[in-house]
Amino acid sequence: GCEFQPLHADTSMERVKFTVFVALQDVTKEMGPTFLCPETHNFESHAALDVMKKMPVPHEEMLERFGAVPALCNCGDIFIMNSQLL
Repeated sequence: GCEFQPLHADTSMERVKFTVFVALQDVTKEMGPTFLCPETHNFESHAALDVMKKMPVPHEEMLERFGAVPALCNCGDIFIMNSQLL
């Protein structure tokens, strides 16, 4: 794993780009997996996140508000996602 990262998109809304994630080991909840927020690859979600970042909103509450789900994987799993996703 790596250090904690707050909720963010990997890229801006300027152009669609894709991220390919290849699990080189099992990714478990205990590891602190990447969280994906379905249907947040839009201007409205990005604007809402920008507003929330300026408020003292706990990380867990932010994940809940955006419907975040952990990207749990088995070694060898691959997923492709829109990099604008929160």
